[in-house]
Amino acid sequence: MTKRKAQWVRRAIVAVLLIALLLGCVTALNKLFRPKWTQTDWLRSYAELPKDSVDALFVGSSHSYYSVNPYTLYQESGIASYSLGTPSMRLDVARELLREALRRQSPRIVLLEAYAFSYDTPQTPAYLHYTFDAFPFSLRKYRAVRSLTDDSQVRQELMIPFLQFHSRWKELEEKDIQALTSDLSGTDTKGHAVNYAVTSKAKLDGSAFDWNGTITQANRQALTEIAALCRENGARLVVWSAPTSDWNTALAAAVAGLTAGESVEFWDLASAPEDFGIKVSRHFCDEHHLNETGSRILSTELARRLTAAGIGPTEMSDARRSEWSEFSLDYAHFCYQKFFPRQKSATTLAASLTDLEGCTILVAKGNLTNKANAKANRSLSALGLADFGKLGTDKYAAVVTAEGVRAETSPQDTTTTLTHEVDGHTFVVSSVARPGDNGYASITFDGVELVTHRRGVAIALYDERTHQLIDAFTLDIRNGANDVYRLSN
Repeated sequence: MTKRKAQWVRRAIVAVLLIALLLGCVTALNKLFRPKWTQTDWLRSYAELPKDSVDALFVGSSHSYYSVNPYTLYQESGIASYSLGTPSMRLDVARELLREALRRQSPRIVLLEAYAFSYDTPQTPAYLHYTFDAFPFSLRKYRAVRSLTDDSQVRQELMIPFLQFHSRWKELEEKDIQALTSDLSGTDTKGHAVNYAVTSKAKLDGSAFDWNGTITQANRQALTEIAALCRENGARLVVWSAPTSDWNTALAAAVAGLTAGESVEFWDLASAPEDFGIKVSRHFCDEHHLNETGSRILSTELARRLTAAGIGPTEMSDARRSEWSEFSLDYAHFCYQKFFPRQKSATTLAASLTDLEGCTILVAKGNLTNKANAKANRSLSALGLADFGKLGTDKYAAVVTAEGVRAETSPQDTTTTLTHEVDGHTFVVSSVARPGDNGYASITFDGVELVTHRRGVAIALYDERTHQLIDAFTLDIRNGANDVYRLSN
């Protein structure tokens, strides 16, 4: 090699190393400064899934990620699903997101949420970040961004989020630093937003939705391209609507006509959701979105329709089946840990407890005076503990109460105790009636007092997978079903 050629090679190597260093710095700055939006993390989590491990892929707006519950879909049908959603997603954004998503997965069916057909304006730059901050820096990302906006500054900020969010340096938190080594934060819910709130403000009669009556040419073209993309990848395309106030019969008819013209199926689940159990007074977390209970009812209906359409679960390896079983348990525990400690509604508490598969649940009730007992019984009924002393072991491993002893006339403390063995550990669950006063409950674990001498209902949870005690607490039930308080131990 000549001296001149060797010098050229060295310069080329230095140039490549400098470019790699620059790209590494840009990537690190993007990770550090980008807002840690949950929706963006869902898209990043999708990219970490094993290749070709999704049977059904949902794409859409917030209506999709609140409504679609992959946990319920798997429980009801064995179908492995994922919801790729960002707020107010437009159809052209859905097209680009789907194009990227189909590089890693080969779903049997793609379900496109229909609310996007009502939009007649482009996606705002701020909302584009929800989607494109999850895309890796690449030529594919550049092509996608270029297809959505002509604004050069917006393109630059979408390609390099640091340019948009560098002013966050005063707001940086520990989770931002952690993002340098991990792209993901929080618990994987397969793209589903968990919300246990309840509102009665939703209106499903179409009166709250103002739509101009026209599906734009841009949306029509986007559907044509999405349908072609699905055909190219061997995926069946279904357009579907989620129950929401943002819907009316005119939009339903327009979408039905458009999809028929493209030979695409349309499942309208928004026009008559009461037919499959959705109640407007109980199953919405706000005016627009289903709550957790509503999402499970809707997803049960989706599981039924998918099965009827011949979209059953693909053959799973033992490792993949184990992964989904772990997800199901982790999801239930996530719902419990995030929402149970803060809830006052006995109905919500009962739902959280019911989901905890793989757990031993032990309960003790402190005996109450007759005066306090009426309201307490309403609480117990809402918690699924109405026949407190008659419960079997299907839901609760050990339930004890010192019933039959009138506290007002009892000459001495009367204790009912039950011992329960699990994994070589010993729980002792006790209920005590006291003379002339409210009684108390207590639970010990291997001789250690977890809950001691507290009024109300004592509950302990033991995880049979990890062989660990995960929680122990007392519920004050004196004030009735909708005023159940968790007491500190």
